[in-house]
Amino acid sequence: MRATGFTKILCNPPYHTDFSVAKHFIEKGFNRLAIGGAMWMVTKAFEGYYVLGRAFPQLVSVIVAIISVLFMVHAVLALRKFPADYRQYRIFLGHKNLLRHPDTGLWWLQVVTGFLLFFLAARMTAWAMARFGSRWGFTELADVASMPLLTATLTVLTLLAQPAINGYARRVEHEADVFAVELTRDNDAGARAFLKLGSQNRSDPEPPTWVTMLHYTHPPLMNRIRFVLDYRPWVEGKPNRYYHGPPAAP
Repeated sequence: MRATGFTKILCNPPYHTDFSVAKHFIEKGFNRLAIGGAMWMVTKAFEGYYVLGRAFPQLVSVIVAIISVLFMVHAVLALRKFPADYRQYRIFLGHKNLLRHPDTGLWWLQVVTGFLLFFLAARMTAWAMARFGSRWGFTELADVASMPLLTATLTVLTLLAQPAINGYARRVEHEADVFAVELTRDNDAGARAFLKLGSQNRSDPEPPTWVTMLHYTHPPLMNRIRFVLDYRPWVEGKPNRYYHGPPAAP
């Protein structure tokens, strides 16, 4: 075929043959593209074709096996964080379920803030391109060359917004801790449950304030332990903040 000037080409090279045949397909197809045209190809990247010179379908099975093993190891390590006894389990149960922990509205905050961050990043990128785009070589957000600028802008905005988002998440988690302690009135079990979590967790149990603001969506471990040990409004004759029913049965 001698025709040229194609704007789009779809190609499925015969990878089962010698690589020179597939190479011929790719080169000839590229030469027949119009300027700005696109060429889509079926590839076998996961079978090691471009690295080893020919496809090895077994590689896909090996990669799947490795991922499965990693998943199982991760699950076993996660099980080590489970409460050691029923009293600790009651603390976590109160924290997770009885405050409607999965339905605190935090995910709505993430959706809204995520949309706003993307919107602001797009607007700021568009402004920067209007002012400096001719110097940079791209003037439209649809141009793939604008992706580094958009990514950098979004990263900066996310970094600026992170302290507020994390602060809200820590407040929600603290309210869940309060509810769990008020429900169970088992301060000792709560402290031991957090200690068990800390023994398996790699995070700093008492980080600097700026680290907490930027990275922690939960209160630092030592803050949680001090709180569950000291918080006893029923002993001091004060009302509970969230749970107003009778204590949970032991």
